[in-house]
Amino acid sequence: MNAGHMVVVFPGGAREATRDRHDRYRLQWEGRLGFARLAVEAGCPIVPFGSVGAEEMFTTVLDSDSRLLAPARGLARSVLGDRARGRNDFLMPLARGIGPTLVPRPERLYFRFGAPIDTTPWRGREHDDLAVTEVRDLARKSVQEIIDTLRAEQAADRGRTPIARLTRAVTRTASTLPRPTFLPR
Repeated sequence: MNAGHMVVVFPGGAREATRDRHDRYRLQWEGRLGFARLAVEAGCPIVPFGSVGAEEMFTTVLDSDSRLLAPARGLARSVLGDRARGRNDFLMPLARGIGPTLVPRPERLYFRFGAPIDTTPWRGREHDDLAVTEVRDLARKSVQEIIDTLRAEQAADRGRTPIARLTRAVTRTASTLPRPTFLPR
């Protein structure tokens, strides 16, 4: 960052990447202050980013906290040791894509960047948890608004899936074909 390079941070971390089905598109930033603290300390803006569509590519069959996955959690804890203590976000939910496979369903993806959040008003307060929480909450609000906007765009998109696009293309093509003319005998 001192050299002017951009840094990409995902505040939800592994917890958001391994979310359960009831947490779809819910930001899980509770207690996450590191990205905001870093931005305030460096005096860098935070550029909010949201994406929608990836979560429709898979259907969660078993949430990561399912009792059926207890043996896998136990094995992971024994392998990870202290790094797994008190955490439940290291195990992916069991999911399926197309049919019973892990091949993702084809789904249109939607992305958007928000207006940069200037962190200079909090300069010098990177050790003040209240100030850093305020910055985090501004970023969280902006990202959630982006996600909500993209979800509305996704819901209104009649060409969201390949089948829908194919159906629309066939319908448009059929409407441009010349109508048959029947001549009397």
